[in-house]
Amino acid sequence: MKLYVEELEKIERKNEGDMRTLYVSCGNQTRLEELRQKVEPLGYKMWDKWSLLANDPKTLAVVDALMFDEKGAVEFELLLRSKFFMGPFMSSMSQLIAYARSVNDDEGFFEEKIFPGSTKDTGENGAGMRRTYPVSPAMKGDDKTKLMIVNGEDIMSCYP
Repeated sequence: MKLYVEELEKIERKNEGDMRTLYVSCGNQTRLEELRQKVEPLGYKMWDKWSLLANDPKTLAVVDALMFDEKGAVEFELLLRSKFFMGPFMSSMSQLIAYARSVNDDEGFFEEKIFPGSTKDTGENGAGMRRTYPVSPAMKGDDKTKLMIVNGEDIMSCYP
């Protein structure tokens, strides 16, 4: 959470306009509340699926009844089209959003912004997927999409 809050402050300093409204996609309400307690004293207003639907119990019940991945699919378009996106690299959802947001860029987002300085251990059979960074965890990306990188499995080789 510390990295996310630090990055929010950097984004706010760099950008004109209101960058103090956040939408956070997370399946864990306890973790959402922990983040909310960190960012709201800094002047951020944080929303999530439960706070947005708090006054619509019928729709909230429908959303709550969805499976984990279905909830993510509901939020996908919002996250894809947001002015700025941050997510954890180890999340396939975050990687997919970062990929979709950057797929039409001239430069390779992952090759140019995420992977430099890292090594990938493919193992003896060439099928290994462990990526190691010299500094981990850290935020990497560009002016509209960032991923919190950590040492661990890298599923990006599965993308086209």
